[in-house]
Amino acid sequence: MGTRSVTRVSGHLVPVDDRLPVDETIERRVARMQRALERDPQYAPLFQPIARLAQPMSVEQLGERTVAIMRDAAHADVAVSTASSFRQSLPSGVVTLEDLRNAMPYDNEIVVVEMSGAAAKTPRREQRTGAARGDGNQPTANSQRPTLPRRRHRLSR
Repeated sequence: MGTRSVTRVSGHLVPVDDRLPVDETIERRVARMQRALERDPQYAPLFQPIARLAQPMSVEQLGERTVAIMRDAAHADVAVSTASSFRQSLPSGVVTLEDLRNAMPYDNEIVVVEMSGAAAKTPRREQRTGAARGDGNQPTANSQRPTLPRRRHRLSR
């Protein structure tokens, strides 16, 4: 086998967005595949309406609402999630499970722990390293619930 190496490369980044022209052949093929997927008994439930939104829900709003639901479901005083768990907004109108899975693609578990108020005031990574994260992946928190008796739960979806 001969040895060859790359000596020159040229090109540029092509953004895949609304400016990219639509290939009609591919668009028709994808539409056929989507219809088949929606009719497949294994996947059809993903495309059934689960909610209706009067207004679009931003990624930030979705994170805040989800964390509030987690807190309430766990009967916790505080709930925290990484912002990276929430990937896209939800449109106004009918929302399907597929829309929700696209917005929140990970099967995260809810883990409830008991800790003192002082420990809860310091993010866990700061406790270990003494430094704030600084990576832009800040947690989303919701602690607007009045203090309740502590309970231990482990929930997963």
